[in-house]
Amino acid sequence: MLCSLLAPALSPSPSPPSPSLFPSPSISLSLSLLTSLSFLVSLSLLSLLVPSLSLSSPSLTDTVVAVSQADLAPLNVLLIRTESALEKLKGEFAEFRMREQEHRNTNESTGRRTLFISLGFLSLLVLLALWQGAYMRSYFKKRKLI
Repeated sequence: MLCSLLAPALSPSPSPPSPSLFPSPSISLSLSLLTSLSFLVSLSLLSLLVPSLSLSSPSLTDTVVAVSQADLAPLNVLLIRTESALEKLKGEFAEFRMREQEHRNTNESTGRRTLFISLGFLSLLVLLALWQGAYMRSYFKKRKLI
């Protein structure tokens, strides 16, 4: 019986995930909001229990404002990181657009040059065929085979 009780404790458990350097912003934000919400609820319950305590006293409102500012600090950091990441992406997309335009221009000019070279070779081939026909006609006339 003792072995059956200790078996789960002795069995190798999966390794816990490695803690990240930066906690998930949504978790830390929800925890901080939950903390501030519980603080406000406890203040309202305290004011119900102790009628002489007013919520409009400067020390309590300063604490609520301080908690709210403390809750917003991670959100501000997250927004600044997001803004810098978006600016970086915007710059990369502008660079991609410039590269795409350069490649399109290169492709169009290469296609144009290929067309002109192909037409040039075709016209040269037609001219050589006409010259060859004329030369063969004159050759056979000289030999009096025609």
